Amino acid sequence: MSSQKRGRTDGHLSKEQYNAVGGGASSSQVQGFSFGGASGLSSAPVADQDTLTARKIVRVGTGRMRRLNKKFKDAVQQVLARDGNTDLTYMVADYLSYSARVHQTFFADHGQVYMCGNGDCGQLGFGTEEMRDMDVKVPRLLPGLSKHRVTAVTCGGIATAALTESGRVFTWGSSDDGGIGRLSGPDAPEQFPGEVKEGLEGATIISLASGDCQTIALDLSGKVYGWGCFKDKEGKQWFQAPADKGSKACKGAAKRPIVISGLPPHVADIKCGNSFCLALTMAGEVLSWGIGEIGELGREVCSMKVPPVPGSDEEPPYDFDGIQRDHLTPAGMYRAAEDGGARMENVKAIGCGDFHSLVVTRADADVYSCGLNSYGQLGLGDTDNRKRLALVQDLAALNTMAVAGGGMHSLVLTTEGLFSFGRKDSGQLGCTAAINKDDWGAFETSPMEVHLPSGAGSPRKVECGTNHCLVITDKHELYTWGYGEMGALGHGKDVDCNLPKKVDTAKLGITKVLDADGGGQHSAILGETAES
Repeated sequence: MSSQKRGRTDGHLSKEQYNAVGGGASSSQVQGFSFGGASGLSSAPVADQDTLTARKIVRVGTGRMRRLNKKFKDAVQQVLARDGNTDLTYMVADYLSYSARVHQTFFADHGQVYMCGNGDCGQLGFGTEEMRDMDVKVPRLLPGLSKHRVTAVTCGGIATAALTESGRVFTWGSSDDGGIGRLSGPDAPEQFPGEVKEGLEGATIISLASGDCQTIALDLSGKVYGWGCFKDKEGKQWFQAPADKGSKACKGAAKRPIVISGLPPHVADIKCGNSFCLALTMAGEVLSWGIGEIGELGREVCSMKVPPVPGSDEEPPYDFDGIQRDHLTPAGMYRAAEDGGARMENVKAIGCGDFHSLVVTRADADVYSCGLNSYGQLGLGDTDNRKRLALVQDLAALNTMAVAGGGMHSLVLTTEGLFSFGRKDSGQLGCTAAINKDDWGAFETSPMEVHLPSGAGSPRKVECGTNHCLVITDKHELYTWGYGEMGALGHGKDVDCNLPKKVDTAKLGITKVLDADGGGQHSAILGETAES
């Protein structure tokens, strides 16, 4: 997910020039190789590097799945040994949620990328020469990636990224703040998909997440790479500085991927907010870093500037050491005092809004939130900001499986249904049929249930753009709602949608929706087709 619209960037490269340099096509395409699961390998005529890497990812995923199966089996045996009549519904739901995450990371099916929304900064990947390429109301196939086996997509504020089954990363959109992780030039224009190579040498990426101006990438080994920048309230750029460069080097953007230092080994999941990131380890530890001026990091941090000198009219300087230490170095998140004040551990799921964090615990499947709460996006029944993670009481005992955040709203998937809270004046919450003009700025501070249309099936994946929501169901169909004036909903109209509505992907030749994400004013859809 992420945030706000900024000025247009145009590399002034024509479609003809782009096609002349190959349109981003790979020089070594995978031949005769496909898999849809742990045992779905088929032999390739030539085992090129992409094929070998994809097989390596499957092997690691197979091991991860074996360990998950054993843990589930042992847990069930222990529970039934105590009481043979125990209801295992929630345990099974959790297992299915975990296994789906493993499948998405290691065994994901590949498909074609479709884009919709506003692309005046090149974030749609069609170029910025013609209005039809920047104003796309119906999802359109992205030709620049048609020859690649894409397994995941992620949207930032005005940039987009895609991941292939062999761990390669492609980006497009504005390069102003380093958000695409590569230089824009005649051979790799920013407004079309191009591969991020420099800085990722030897890495095999298995997951991506994007914020307003930053993207982070999870490597097969558990390391996390990052590029772009975090912006403070004044719009200044910040990013983690190498230890040997000194703390003042943290001011600015990382134009190329760097390894994020300070994270423990075996990171399992990553998420991005507007100007911060979260990482979840296999052990259930959650860490945060970025710019945490509003409590989104879930712990106390220093002010961005040193305290002013009494009586002085001079602007205080930045506290570079404090920023590097408290904001930009990954560290743990903590519960609010009323919830015990302890470090947050045993976490199973994480999510980010623009300026707020959402964390789900393993044992009770409870949701905790912190950060900006001006529109009730924390779900706590009020509009007070939180510097530490507070329990969302209204979601207790609902067995939450996944969480996602938008600009000022949140979306929560539980075994009991789908819930939303926060700002709703553009239909973001998906639970109010009519929004009046007088309702500008209206919001809900407590969770509201969201109902998909009859026959839609059950939600399986939830994502948010700045002011819209996307849900993929167990029927592999996509439903969207919220702010629609830029076409990001994919319904063919530039109007808001107050209730979940199905995106007609069948008309596009999509047989299954595999992945989807929302950005500042655009959306990306990954669909399986007869040709993919």
